[in-house]
Formats: sequence, C-alpha cells, structure tokens
Amino acid sequence: MTPHHQLRSGELGSLLLDPFVSCDSDLRLISANEPATLLAGLQEELRIGHPVYFVLPWLNAIRADLESIADHPGDTSRILTTDAFQHRVRKSGNLIGILSVPQSLPPDGAAEQTRRDMQERLELAQQVAGLAVWDRDLSHDRISWSPEMYRMLGLEPGEINPTVAFWRAHIHHADIVRVVSEAEETIRQCGSRETEFRIVTADGSVRNILSRWKVFCDAENSPVRMVGVNLDVTRHREVDSRLLEINAQLAAIIQASPAPIVALTPDGLVTLWNPAAERLFGWTADEVLGRSLPFIPEERREEHASLRRRDLQGDSLRSLHLRRVRKDGSPVDISVSTATMRDAGGQVTGIMSLYEDITERLRSERDLRESQERFRTLVEATPQLVWSTAADGLVDYLSRQWVEYTGVPEEQHHGPRWILALHPDDRARAARSFGDAVAGRARYDVEYRIRRHDGQYRWFKARGLPFVDFDGRTIKWLGTCTDIEDQRSIVDALLRANADLQQFAYAAAHDLQEPLRNIALYSQLMERRYSEGLSPEARCCLQHAFDGARRMQTLIEDLLAYTQAATIGDQPTAAVDCNAVLAEVLGILANSLKERDAQVESTNLPVVHAHRTRLVQLFQNLISNAIKYGGPRPPAIRVSASRAEDQWLFHVEDRGEGIAAEYQERIFGVFRRLHGRDVPGTGIGLAICKRIVEHYGGRIGVLSDGPGQGSTFWFTLPAD
Repeated sequence: MTPHHQLRSGELGSLLLDPFVSCDSDLRLISANEPATLLAGLQEELRIGHPVYFVLPWLNAIRADLESIADHPGDTSRILTTDAFQHRVRKSGNLIGILSVPQSLPPDGAAEQTRRDMQERLELAQQVAGLAVWDRDLSHDRISWSPEMYRMLGLEPGEINPTVAFWRAHIHHADIVRVVSEAEETIRQCGSRETEFRIVTADGSVRNILSRWKVFCDAENSPVRMVGVNLDVTRHREVDSRLLEINAQLAAIIQASPAPIVALTPDGLVTLWNPAAERLFGWTADEVLGRSLPFIPEERREEHASLRRRDLQGDSLRSLHLRRVRKDGSPVDISVSTATMRDAGGQVTGIMSLYEDITERLRSERDLRESQERFRTLVEATPQLVWSTAADGLVDYLSRQWVEYTGVPEEQHHGPRWILALHPDDRARAARSFGDAVAGRARYDVEYRIRRHDGQYRWFKARGLPFVDFDGRTIKWLGTCTDIEDQRSIVDALLRANADLQQFAYAAAHDLQEPLRNIALYSQLMERRYSEGLSPEARCCLQHAFDGARRMQTLIEDLLAYTQAATIGDQPTAAVDCNAVLAEVLGILANSLKERDAQVESTNLPVVHAHRTRLVQLFQNLISNAIKYGGPRPPAIRVSASRAEDQWLFHVEDRGEGIAAEYQERIFGVFRRLHGRDVPGTGIGLAICKRIVEHYGGRIGVLSDGPGQGSTFWFTLPAD
C-alpha cells in the first residue's frame, strides 16, 4: 500500500471532526486528517511512512491491538477503548483505518446516535481511502482483482471470475477504443501509463476512473505482466465541475469590486451591506438590511452566535476561515476579519466585518496536495532513483529508492551533498554537467557511478529536466537515475568483440590479398612466357586460376567495405548535398554507363546529415546494380526523393530484369545473388546499402512486379 491513498483521504478534514488516520499492514502512516494533525501538535503534514504509534502518541496505548489486527489474515473491524478515546479500527485488504473518538459523549442520551455516526464516518473513510488493484498475466492473459475492483463495478467480491473481456465490456463505449489502444501501446513499449475513462457499473450508472498501470518485461524485452491501480474519481469530477462554476462567479466579483463589508448591530441585525457583499452573496441590500445574516447555514448558526459573542467581548477575529452559503444555496469559503464599533461612552454599538473570498486559494492548496500525492505515488511505483532540486540546482528531494540503494538518510544528501554518493572519479564531471544544465536551462543527461549501500559502485544514467513557470523562470528540476550497469557490461563486451572481429578482418584481408596477387601475377607470367608450349587445356586452367584469384580479391575488398559500413563513427555534423553525391557517383560509373548506353535522370535531391563517403557507396551500389541488371535494352534509371513527415524517401527506379516477390527481402543479405557467375558480383553490395541506411535510422527495400517488370529500390534518411 502506498501514500497514494492520501489523494482520497486528504479531504477527510472537511468530513470528519474526529482524528482519522490510515496506515498499511506494517502500521506505517499513509494519511491523516486535519484534526489528527492538530492533535499531534503539528501545523503541517505528519511524517508519512513512519510507524503510526510513534507519530501519533495517543495510538501507542493500543499498539499491541493494532499489531494483532494487522496480522489478521482477512478483513476485520474492532473497537478499542482507552481512558481518553474509543478507537474504531477497520482493516480492508492492506489498508487499516483508525477513527479515534473522544470518550466524552453528547448529553440527552445521544450516545447510540453518536456511535452510529462514528460507524458511518468510518465506513466513509474506508471508501475514500480505497484503491482497486489489478494484476494481468500477459503470458496466459489472466487477470486478478482486489475486492475494491468488484465494488467499483457494483459487484460483491468474488461474485464473478475476473477476465480482461469482462472488464472491457464495462468500459464506456465512447472510451473503449482509446483505452484498449493505450493499453496495447504500453504493452508494446513495456512502459507505463496514466489515463482516465468511464465505466458502466452493474446497475447501469457511469463512473469516472483514474487508472495507472505499468508493464513488466523479461530479459528478452517481451511483456509478461501488467500491474495497475484504479481510483474512482467521479466525486472529484463532480466537485471540480461545481467549483469551477463557483470560481467563475467569484472571479468576476473579485476583479470588479473591493472587499465585501458588512455591519451588524449587537443583536446581529444587518445595518450595512455594500455592493461587493451583494455581488458576493447574492442578496440585495433591501433583502438583508434590518435582518439577520442570510448566509449562515442552519447547522452553523450556533457557531456564528459564539463568534459574535467573542466580538462583543472585544475578542476580534483575524482572517478566520468560515464556510457560508449564497442566496442560491451554493457554498462559499471566506476569510473574515472583524472589529467592534463603540460609542463615545465605550458602549458596543455594532460589529464591522471584512470578508475575503478564499475559495480559489483553498482549491489551489487542495490541487497542490493532490498533485504532490500523485507525484509520490509515481515515485514509489518507478524502479528508478528519483530526485528533485530547487531552481539553483541544490537537491531538495530524494526518493525512497535512492535512500535504500545508497543506505544514506535522505537529508544527508540534500543540497550539494548528493555528489558524495558518486564515484570520486565521476564527481567533477557530474557536477560540471549539472552546473552547465542549470545555467543553460537545458536537458541534463550524463552517466556516472553511484555507491551502493554495500560499497559497490554501479553505473547509472541520470536525466533531468527543468520546470518553468508562466514567466519562463525555472522553479524546479526533476530527474531520475537508471541502473545501466548490466547494459554497459553487454555493450562493452560487444564493442570488444566487434573490435577484435574488425582487426581480424583487416588482418585476414591483408594476409589473403598478397597470396592472391601472387597467384594472379604468376598465372599471367606463365601465360605470357610459356603460352606457345602450353596446350589449350593448360592455358584454360591458367585463365581459371587467374579469374578465381581476381574474384577472390574482389570478394575480400567487398567484405572489407561491408565491415567498414558497420563501424561508421558518430553522427555527422556537416550537411551533404545529395545532388553533388549523385554527380560524383555518375563520374565514377561513367565507363559502365557508356558501355551500356545507360541514361540517368534525377529530380532535385535534398541535403541530409550523413557521411559523404557512405552516401557515395549507397548510391553507387544501387545505380551500378541498375546498370548491371538492366536487361537487353539500354538501362533507363531515375533517382528521386520526397519528404515523408520527418524523413526523406529516396527512389532509384529502373526498367530492367525485375525481382520475383519471394526474393525481394532475401537480396539484402550477405552473398544473396539471383544470378550465376556469368554476371559479375559478390552478393554483398545490397547488404552494404542496408547497413549504411540502418545506421542513420532509416529503412531500405525494393518494389517490383516480377521478372521483366523493372525494380524500384527505396530507402529513407532522417530529415532535419
């Protein structure tokens, strides 16, 4: 159970007058309402996650009973009595709610009614703090639910066997396509998602659901499990809708008028009701002058009388928060400050009240608390180490995962001291990178080693982003550290293996080329010196030896080109004009073009960021293939390009021999040839093209209607 329950239970302060808290099955505090906070003697939030009987001293007396309830295998409820309180405790799943009611009961035999009220409060608190949890096995497409999922659908726990199809059948028809699409996308990406949608319950009512889920993948990056939580936010949406309406009314009043001012006689009759009060509360001056305040709800009249008696005794109010009603019955939160008016003889003649509408402020504070709880929930659910800093880059928050990984209390790494968790060799670089990011308000992306609690250092990738306000000022930094130790080990091993393979390829090529040159050289020498004395069969053998050596040398050169295409360096920074590249390629192939009487036409080609040498290889291989396999007619080749979203799509078209459908993918493999030795080539050219294009994040393929129908080779490169 996570602190996310505060998202719902945070509103208990306005629902329960008695202290109410919730905790998990380990008795760690999850949430507390305002009366509990005040009873603990604090003016801010209690320490979430600490043992509830330490944070709230009055619960220490029932610690043993709470531990017994926590260990109970199923749901249960009990009443625990101490000298000062009667504690109503209910366990539902992993959540425990505790309502502590003072022992003194109202007079006039109202004890039973009070008990009933307390029971209703406790039931309400359990519902407010509830989350529905689900777990889906993607390998076998099975799903399991917590009891709250059944209740969310209007069913009794265990009433049906949960299935994915059953749940989807209850998603509102207007949302089902979007929700299913979001779920499938999250599964494909092995990611996480937060979304909101509507469901239709068993009785046909529509509820708003806030859902968060995460997909877990195995070592092969295949999705195997999907875990999520659902929260019924229908009431929040209704309240939000109503508050937006109220705020729209109040905004116009606040912008156009001064603060409302109201004057009362000692008996509570209105003697002054200014236009601002009329606009705020809805009653005209004619309707309220000479009468009691109309905006006091029936259940608050005694409270108002008590406050008025304080005013008459000279105990004026200062910014007291009150809930009142307008003429239309809608509620309004106001801050009131008062002063008594006296005559020359010191006698009280009335009370002057200055009101301020604070509905929007309370709403913002509530929204802020809910936002903080959502953030905490997300942080608790992610495996990364999460951190945040103030605008100046000094750390002000580290997640539980950071504390557990380093073994160092959070506060000891606040400010600039987080750097102490890093490997000494990485500290200067990490600090310099973060300083540059803060100064430039740029993305923070760096790798460094963090010391684990057992003394071992592991590599992490740290990423951070600045949050800016409406004026463009940075107000905070938020980031994560992801463990990449295993990935780095794999990459290092692959790089070493690739380097060894490349060295071997160069060495083998060098060692093989020399003997091949000797074979070719001596074959030619023998043919020139001894041709008259050799039989036709011997001369044929020498020619075969010479041709074989030449083909072998060409194959080695192509293999080297293929290896080099796989080891292209960093992404280029210079822009390359493909028109110039094409012109260079046509110059290289000038003899081949002339021999076949080939014609090449092109449209205006774009400028791309790529290595010029690789682009020359790419175009040269494609155009030379179009010449080589152009058929009996003179080859006609067309090169073109067009923009396709964030990529350039290139085409190299010919009217040559064409390619059957079953070979259109195979030809991009190494040594994949469709012709015999009568057509020169090693079967590596298109494999080189594929490696070059894929290095830049592009794709390559071929389109052909079959033999004799020509071919169109296409490939994509990123556009700026």
